[in-house]
Amino acid sequence: VLRCSLSAEPDGWHVTPAPKQGSHILTSMLGARALALVPAGEGELGSGSRVAVELLSSW
Repeated sequence: VLRCSLSAEPDGWHVTPAPKQGSHILTSMLGARALALVPAGEGELGSGSRVAVELLSSW
Protein backbone atom coordinates (compact mmCIF):
# COMPACT_ATOMS: atom_id res chain seq x y z
CA VAL A 1 0.00 0.00 0.00
CA LEU A 2 1.45 3.35 -1.09
CA ARG A 3 0.18 6.80 -0.10
CA CYS A 4 -0.42 8.82 -3.28
CA SER A 5 -1.66 12.06 -4.74
CA LEU A 6 -4.38 11.78 -7.37
CA SER A 7 -4.97 13.80 -10.53
CA ALA A 8 -7.44 13.66 -13.41
CA GLU A 9 -5.65 13.57 -16.77
CA PRO A 10 -7.07 13.37 -20.32
CA ASP A 11 -6.29 9.65 -20.47
CA GLY A 12 -7.68 8.83 -16.99
CA TRP A 13 -6.73 9.06 -13.33
CA HIS A 14 -3.05 9.22 -12.41
CA VAL A 15 -1.50 8.55 -9.00
CA THR A 16 1.90 9.74 -7.85
CA PRO A 17 3.38 8.05 -4.79
CA ALA A 18 4.44 10.22 -1.87
CA PRO A 19 8.25 10.45 -1.76
CA LYS A 20 8.54 9.02 1.77
CA GLN A 21 6.46 5.96 2.65
CA GLY A 22 7.80 4.86 6.06
CA SER A 23 5.21 3.96 8.68
CA HIS A 24 6.66 6.63 11.00
CA ILE A 25 6.30 9.42 8.39
CA LEU A 26 2.82 10.78 8.94
CA THR A 27 3.41 13.96 6.93
CA SER A 28 2.98 11.97 3.71
CA MET A 29 -0.67 11.47 4.72
CA LEU A 30 -1.31 15.23 4.54
CA GLY A 31 -1.26 15.36 0.73
CA ALA A 32 -2.43 11.80 0.15
CA ARG A 33 -5.73 11.48 -1.69
CA ALA A 34 -5.52 7.76 -2.43
CA LEU A 35 -3.80 4.51 -1.54
CA ALA A 36 -2.28 2.49 -4.39
CA LEU A 37 -2.77 -1.21 -3.67
CA VAL A 38 0.34 -2.98 -4.95
CA PRO A 39 0.56 -6.77 -4.47
CA ALA A 40 3.40 -7.98 -2.22
CA GLY A 41 6.45 -9.07 -4.19
CA GLU A 42 5.48 -6.95 -7.21
CA GLY A 43 8.77 -5.05 -7.06
CA GLU A 44 9.26 -1.62 -8.59
CA LEU A 45 6.48 -0.46 -10.90
CA GLY A 46 7.28 1.59 -13.97
CA SER A 47 5.57 4.79 -15.03
CA GLY A 48 2.19 4.02 -16.56
CA SER A 49 1.65 0.79 -14.60
CA ARG A 50 -1.96 0.11 -13.68
CA VAL A 51 -2.79 -0.37 -10.01
CA ALA A 52 -5.91 -0.69 -7.88
CA VAL A 53 -6.63 2.48 -5.91
CA GLU A 54 -8.59 3.20 -2.72
CA LEU A 55 -9.75 6.83 -2.48
CA LEU A 56 -9.20 8.59 0.85
CA SER A 57 -11.49 11.55 0.17
CA SER A 58 -14.50 12.23 -2.03
CA TRP A 59 -13.67 13.31 -5.54
